[in-house]
Amino acid sequence: IAPWVIPQLLPELFTPLLVLSLALMALVPERLGWSGRLWCVAIATVAIAVHYSHLPLALGLLICLLILRRLRQPAPRLGIGGLARLALPVLLAVAGWVSVNSAAHDRAALSPFGGVFLLARVIDDGPGLDYLRRACPAAGYRLCPHLDAIHGTSDTFLWDKDSALNRAGGPKPVAEEAMRIVTAAVAEEPWRQARASLRNALAQFLQYRSGDGLEPWPDDPGPRATLTAHFPPREVTAYLAARQAQGELGLIETLSPLHVTVETVGMLLCLVLAIVLRRDPAGQFCAAVLLAL
Repeated sequence: IAPWVIPQLLPELFTPLLVLSLALMALVPERLGWSGRLWCVAIATVAIAVHYSHLPLALGLLICLLILRRLRQPAPRLGIGGLARLALPVLLAVAGWVSVNSAAHDRAALSPFGGVFLLARVIDDGPGLDYLRRACPAAGYRLCPHLDAIHGTSDTFLWDKDSALNRAGGPKPVAEEAMRIVTAAVAEEPWRQARASLRNALAQFLQYRSGDGLEPWPDDPGPRATLTAHFPPREVTAYLAARQAQGELGLIETLSPLHVTVETVGMLLCLVLAIVLRRDPAGQFCAAVLLAL
């Protein structure tokens, strides 16, 4: 998988490193030594900082890892130092986000515009759109004059040039009221949203594939225009001649079923080992991998 996926430099590359570093610090810190512990803290901090979704993942996983450690008896006590090392990556990443957003946007916040993604999800699930239809135009939201343009999926709402989000001024202006809409919609229909979230989680867990993003990019205006404006002609020529740009990267279609098979077998083996070795660090690490997924 590595030669085809890693060159995209996605922040999700740090997800397995986050799981591994936290599991080592929580389950077997006594085997690491000081240098190993410092490396794990550093890796976990960077891993959390590069992707907002890694913060709730880290918090949830830490709780599960501490419970797993308690199930293993006898297990050396973590002590104040061990617990501090587990908390340190989260604290450092949060401090970094707040500092950067304060300097860049004059807003001391974790994610000044992240509410737009939640808004897109709640609208796609139904409660958000139904709430807007009931509340508009009296509520005065920026989206109210553009409800007829809300259609398709959350990706359509976020990325289409003619979406209601862009008609309303774009993500940054809408972000100012996004969380108010999300909070009101969920408060009115909490169980409907909860059911939709569970369905989404199950679908995401079962419908994993490889090769996302490796299809040809769209023609002008788009990546080709950006390349032409900002890269040397030699790089543009190389890109246009690449198999991906030509739509001839058929190897991904061949490899994807193999990747899915290996991933499925891996998850089943993790489940077996997590049960059989449930009081052993190796089995508990397998359980941590499944919990992270």
